[in-house]
Amino acid sequence: MFSRFISKSIIQYTITISLLTLLTACGGGEGTPASNLPSSITISGSVGDGPVSGASITVMDASGAVIASTISDETANYTADIPANAAYPLIVIAKDGTDMVSGTVPDFEMISLISNPSEKNANINPFSTMIIKTAQSMAGGLNPTNLDLATQVVLKHVNFGLDTNLVPNPITTVINEQNVATIVKSSEVLAEMLRRTRNTLLVSGNSVSEDDLINSLAADLTDGIIDGAGQADTDMLIAATVNVVSGQVLIEALNNNLYVNGAPATTLMDNAIRMTTPDATDTTRDARITREILDQTKIAVNAALIMDPAALLTNVTSALDTISPSTTPEGIKTLLPTDKSADFADAVMLVAYATDTEQENLNTAVRVQIETTQPPVVSLTAAQLSVEANGLATLTWATSNSTSCVASGPISWNSNDITSGEEVVGPLNTDTTFTLTCSNNSSQTTSKSVTIKVTGTAGTGTDSTSSTGTAVPAGSVSPDDTSSTGNVGSSTSDSSATGSTGTGTGTGTGTGSNASKQLISLKWNPNPSVIVGYIVYFGMTLDAVTTQLLDIPITSTNVDSLAPYVEFETQNDLGMATGDKVCFTVRAYNIDGLSSPSPAVCSII
Repeated sequence: MFSRFISKSIIQYTITISLLTLLTACGGGEGTPASNLPSSITISGSVGDGPVSGASITVMDASGAVIASTISDETANYTADIPANAAYPLIVIAKDGTDMVSGTVPDFEMISLISNPSEKNANINPFSTMIIKTAQSMAGGLNPTNLDLATQVVLKHVNFGLDTNLVPNPITTVINEQNVATIVKSSEVLAEMLRRTRNTLLVSGNSVSEDDLINSLAADLTDGIIDGAGQADTDMLIAATVNVVSGQVLIEALNNNLYVNGAPATTLMDNAIRMTTPDATDTTRDARITREILDQTKIAVNAALIMDPAALLTNVTSALDTISPSTTPEGIKTLLPTDKSADFADAVMLVAYATDTEQENLNTAVRVQIETTQPPVVSLTAAQLSVEANGLATLTWATSNSTSCVASGPISWNSNDITSGEEVVGPLNTDTTFTLTCSNNSSQTTSKSVTIKVTGTAGTGTDSTSSTGTAVPAGSVSPDDTSSTGNVGSSTSDSSATGSTGTGTGTGTGTGSNASKQLISLKWNPNPSVIVGYIVYFGMTLDAVTTQLLDIPITSTNVDSLAPYVEFETQNDLGMATGDKVCFTVRAYNIDGLSSPSPAVCSII
């Protein structure tokens, strides 16, 4: 990529790098050869509808092959070692075990996801299951854009009280003493909704497993709304039943009086919180009420009133309007008495026997309510968040509850204002932000932006000058092309934090298309820790060495792990001219993260 054939018109000088040992926070031990990469990495997470101990955990790679298996422990957590070269994304499946709240085997299979090697935490719960299955049901399947959209849709419209301030992502957020109460309670509420929906349908002779329910809801949520209109497996009766049953369960969650399998579950959930996280700061009574659960409950109450106009639920809607987000259940008991969920009983029974027309009318009302009260949900992702000068990037976007989208940015894209698509943009020569603003029929809008960084600067050759290199500590790069020839200097053996210095000079002139070009060769000692690759950064001052120049894995066939180096032209690759000051710093990385930046050093071109 940056390596050049060194012709007579190219003048080269060398900066020698003294490599810092990779910090222990980034993994690896001193004295370990860089080429001796770990054979496995460890993933972990929590397991719960209620917390589940003894669950069988299976990890599958992108091809569907099983690459690891384990059991969740008595605190409902698991760890598993997977091959370092596993094909991503990974699917993590939990089956069986004992639910600490219900005391029974979980009623459905739960799944989670690890998208890439940088992710190490994958919680397995009803939310992760709904998110992944919804993304899988979307056009294009389980890609980053669909995963982002599905996550937003589930957390907004299937919230059931999950506080996203504490758990921004139910898959990747590590569960700890601050957030365990909200994830345990909301997961159990969602799971109880599935149980009651299954039981309600069974009463009317419709036998559906909870796994089938989840698959149907996931297909339905591909358009962002549970309304019986989505991909294959969507079912009008299931959608209508869920929309009514949810109201009963949500009211119990709001006043912290949830029943599980017909029995009070508040104490059981609190005990499970303490068992899994003894240092937990909150219990279910402290789990804050979210804006999303209030909106979700209002929609469910209106659905129940469609089935049973005589239900004593109008006062519930009025009460919900007076509740502020972040209120605790203790603060609303007078507004929502603990027996209020009983007022849903007739509506729940009626929806199980609803005619096709009644189902459609109810689901249509839900859709209209969401479309008129909720803004669109928008996902915008870029396949490349960093490109070289003159590089191209691919934007992908998807939306729900939107009718049109307007794209903006310095480069024209999505000229047809469509609500989902993919487009290649560029060439890019400076950091560029792309924004997508989508609206619905109610003139509500949502905007999402993505910024693509550009490394290096496009340009043409300049006359060469002499230059002196200075030591640049710590990890970086290596060439993509080994065809370069010529004297690139020698590597030092010093691996101390201060490092040694190396110098190099170059002279020559040229004009026109044959003008001389300066070629910098960076060389460094191999990092003694177990590493995966190097990153080199550059800038014009010691305090501004922040532009990423290269990121090259140690496994590249062009890397000499014993004497790594990289070459690039000062003008074409750095955008630097004669007399400019350039500074470098480097970082090594492995499966646990990045080392701290090395001390930056500078040279005059």
